[in-house]
Amino acid sequence: MVIGRNQPCKCGRNRKYKHCCLKQKDAALGVENKQYSETANFFGSEDKSTLEDIGGALQHLMYNLHARGLEKHPHIKEYKKLRELHDEMAQHMVDYLDNKHFVFSFNSEAALADREARGCDPANTPAVNANLDTSTPEGAQAYYDIHIYKMTPYSNSITEEYLSQRRFRTPEKIALLEAMNSSICGLYEITDRDKNLGYVYLKNVFTNTEHKIIDIGLTATENRDLYIYRRIVTVNEISFSVGITLVFETSD
Repeated sequence: MVIGRNQPCKCGRNRKYKHCCLKQKDAALGVENKQYSETANFFGSEDKSTLEDIGGALQHLMYNLHARGLEKHPHIKEYKKLRELHDEMAQHMVDYLDNKHFVFSFNSEAALADREARGCDPANTPAVNANLDTSTPEGAQAYYDIHIYKMTPYSNSITEEYLSQRRFRTPEKIALLEAMNSSICGLYEITDRDKNLGYVYLKNVFTNTEHKIIDIGLTATENRDLYIYRRIVTVNEISFSVGITLVFETSD
């Protein structure tokens, strides 16, 4: 059954579908609203689908013009193909998780032994808790991110399970799945933008590792005083962010 965006969500939370499970799944997958950007926080009003305020409508127009200007570049065309393929595969994984086919596990004994071997205080061993409040967009993002991607060497993941079970067979999907399995996440600051090519340059706040990713949304903005928590996937020298994204002012 297809649910309209303004109809009550079938989950029973007494909220419109567009504000509930639709929003959470889109956020969890890291898929962009097709009219906006990967970093939707920067565009429009709180309800991105209605364009209720003039400022949001203008930003929407500016983003679309910027995105169309980038379409001529071969690397942007390849990026869009990869994003579409990622969204398709990630939706498959979400359904796999929602249908209870995946069981999350965390080897706390191995994690503790490793910390002790490295001279860390065992009392400060972090716990991995997959029981999150999925009624919030942030909770839903974290929930799917923890299960789809490998968070630590001591936990399993859906990408890892898909690889071992050969659930995807085409070379393109296998390459992307391997990239998802080896993806990295971190807190980054924006060091530069190339608006003409759609590149954003990031530097890890803690390790100073630098990355160049494609992000059409971020190259449509000017604000650099941001810290961004992202997961970065790289396929054939094309890097882009997926999954949970958190944005902080550098003054926070």
